[in-house]
Amino acid sequence: MTVRALIPLFSSISYISITLGLHLNKAGYHTPASLFVFFGANYAFFAGIYLFRRDAGSLVIRKNPETGQISLFSKLLWAPFLGGHWAVFLARHRVWHRRRPAFHRICRNLYLGRFPSNPQTDLPPKTSVVVDLTLEFSEPPSMMNAKTTYLNCPSLDNHIATVDALCDTARLALQLWHQGEVVFVHCANGKGRSGSMVVLLLVLNRTCETIEEAIAFAKARRPQVRVHGLQLGRIKEALSNLESEFKQA
Repeated sequence: MTVRALIPLFSSISYISITLGLHLNKAGYHTPASLFVFFGANYAFFAGIYLFRRDAGSLVIRKNPETGQISLFSKLLWAPFLGGHWAVFLARHRVWHRRRPAFHRICRNLYLGRFPSNPQTDLPPKTSVVVDLTLEFSEPPSMMNAKTTYLNCPSLDNHIATVDALCDTARLALQLWHQGEVVFVHCANGKGRSGSMVVLLLVLNRTCETIEEAIAFAKARRPQVRVHGLQLGRIKEALSNLESEFKQA
């Protein structure tokens, strides 16, 4: 679903929920009314974030960059929004697309996939580096251990991190990949945000010469890959910055 579709969807959810809440309040059902208003206010807030300032998502949802865990305060405050993402994720990957592979091998020691809700089945073998581009999910604690290097580059769904954040993460991931580490890049569905990072790594590694070639290369191995306009623009800017940096070095 595109950002243009998400904004009216969130706005509709907000309007319906708040309207129901107000009607319930008038009827004397104050507790359920408060819950409906709280639910609607959550989606109204994030509709505004998507419309006006998508990069502010990581400032609103506090996710620890070292552990990949969303703070308890954020989980409670944004429970309707975060819970909605979980519901859609479970429906999509446990019901609709349950037969789709959780990840695909892009090239040697580089994998692309969806959020590893079950690390035992959703992680590539011998994964030693996890590059997480989600903001809406906490990483499974069982996946985080002393042998795993965790890199966090969070953004809202259907968005992408800032150019500076992309550069910092790609620089570290590329270095570890060149050292022979097995790198697993994921977002929620293994399509846009993670696809963008993999495309960036493929060009930086000279596996592909151009961004367009890298997108085709990744899609040939994971057909779900989709890189939209904003993501493409930030990849290009990040690539330009990193290539200039490497030339100077």
